[in-house]
Amino acid sequence: MYMRNFKDFITLAPYAVGIAILLNLFVYQGMEVIYPSIDYEDYCGGRGSDMMIEPARFDPVSGQELTFSTEEIKEFENSCVADGGRYEATKTPGALGYCDELYTCNQEREAAERDRALIMLIVLIGIGTISLVMAKKSKAKGVELGLAYGGLFMLLSTFGQLWRVGSEYIQVAAILLALGVLMYFASKRTDLNLD
Repeated sequence: MYMRNFKDFITLAPYAVGIAILLNLFVYQGMEVIYPSIDYEDYCGGRGSDMMIEPARFDPVSGQELTFSTEEIKEFENSCVADGGRYEATKTPGALGYCDELYTCNQEREAAERDRALIMLIVLIGIGTISLVMAKKSKAKGVELGLAYGGLFMLLSTFGQLWRVGSEYIQVAAILLALGVLMYFASKRTDLNLD
């Protein structure tokens, strides 16, 4: 009896693995079509990702750095903030300070990435659960195993989205939900023959 179960397992394994992989690829590619990944250029244009600038001016004769007046420093700060940047003063008297020109666009991009990760999290838990339900109802053992493993992999892949969501409460709730779904379906598996 054991060898027959092992032989059946070996025979069904390629189908189960194929279904599990293709199901996950379908969901991820479908999400990419419906709700594409966040592109850095859509928010911050073609500018580099590290735009901290501190303009300086030098004496053309001596080559030494010149200081700025209080009005010039305030004007630089106002210009930086007006353009969506974040200004940081320096401790050096007469220095302009730093302007992170990409501050606002990076904040907007990070918020959009968190929103997308939350939607992906909901979709993966939902489709993973549906996959486990369909596996339970399937009459073909290869399809049942493929859907079960596909649903399991999908629930496990939610962890990749969790840390992008940001909220610890959402992370804990999603982990508990995925764990509950898996425990529920595992407890319903009373027909296993482990002889």
